Amino acid sequence: MMQKPLILAAISLAAIAAPLAAQIQPLPDNPLAKKPALQIAPLGFTEVPSGTILLPVTTGTGVGSTTEVPLRIRTVGGGGRVTLSIAVDGANASRFTLVDPPPITSVGGQPIVTAGIQQQPVMAAASLEADPVFRMLKVTGTGAFPSTMPGEHRVTVTARESNGNSISRTFTIRFMRAAAKPALVASATASQERVTDRSAGFNAAQLDFVPTGEVPFVPYNSVQIRPASGSVINWHPLDPGSEIICLYGSFRYACDTENPVAPDRLPATLTVKVPDIGRGKSVRIVLTGPYGESNAVSTTIDSEVDRTVRRRLSVAQFGGKHLFRSAPAERGTDLPKNGDPVKCDRPYLVWKDQTVEDKVFYSPPPGALPIGIKLAGEPKVRVVSVPRGQRITDNPDASWAQLESDVPAGITNFYVFDTTYNYTTQVGECADRRR
Repeated sequence: MMQKPLILAAISLAAIAAPLAAQIQPLPDNPLAKKPALQIAPLGFTEVPSGTILLPVTTGTGVGSTTEVPLRIRTVGGGGRVTLSIAVDGANASRFTLVDPPPITSVGGQPIVTAGIQQQPVMAAASLEADPVFRMLKVTGTGAFPSTMPGEHRVTVTARESNGNSISRTFTIRFMRAAAKPALVASATASQERVTDRSAGFNAAQLDFVPTGEVPFVPYNSVQIRPASGSVINWHPLDPGSEIICLYGSFRYACDTENPVAPDRLPATLTVKVPDIGRGKSVRIVLTGPYGESNAVSTTIDSEVDRTVRRRLSVAQFGGKHLFRSAPAERGTDLPKNGDPVKCDRPYLVWKDQTVEDKVFYSPPPGALPIGIKLAGEPKVRVVSVPRGQRITDNPDASWAQLESDVPAGITNFYVFDTTYNYTTQVGECADRRR
């Protein structure tokens, strides 16, 4: 009977000796209860320009006016009050400012009516996140098309919270003379640009007798194009990325303008120098610019030349049949070595045909070289062969026309005859013009 009290006493002593925390068991978590979470979204941008922004510099836009350029900047997140600022490098940095966007007065084209509407108090939930900041970039100028283009400007936009945290974004603004993709008419007019190169030391009277001292050739065709609207071409060669591309089939080649374009205005017409590079006579022309590529205009170039020359037959005094070689004068054009490549941008001649007149009676004009002409019999000159389609090189055996003369034995001096050269002028390709 004495054992039971002893056991209870031992249990009581053990309970007293244990810590209080071990004696209290926590209640299980209520899965329906949500703990409050106070979080602020990090500061960022929902809208900000990036990369390189092209702005037109024409009357009424860009640096030529005081209109607002549609460059939108909008923040998101952050805490407290958020402010926007910009930093611009370059000589025209003072033209760039941040302005408030214009007020919204219509939705979907319909005006917003506010008169007569009773204002009700608005109950808004408390928010720790800063209100979004929306600004626009404004560019001001002198109100005229500048003769000197402003350079590139790097613009850095910074959003800063009231506690000092900030983020920045940088983009580049580049000004262009053109404002959109160029557009051309559906046709263009080509005209032959012909040059006659004359050897030094010949006067007019001498050239009447020795006309081989000059040679006409076609360095390029002048192709005039104009804007579809009949006003100006929305393209300028000084804008970065602007080129005139001549397409010979699918081959793209950069061409030049014939006349310089004024830097302070867009061209009303454009004359393009289109060379015959030996890739066909049908050419399409497109204008490429920073805003894209125009439609193509088609034309047909012509670099053929017919040149009639009065020549003396130097072997006439011997009589009989004689073979000799003939080629138009090459002055002003290249006469490459047979098999050598032609030089970049240099004209050279390619055979088409040659014809001769059998016999010409000729009296030298006053002041010409003194000669004595004594004709007897019926001398003949004929073309034996012409290497059609071959360029005229410095190798007479391979690239010059072969002629045959039949001279009666009774000729005691020389006689003259007319020969007509038919050739085309081609221009050597330049590797750096291939596109």
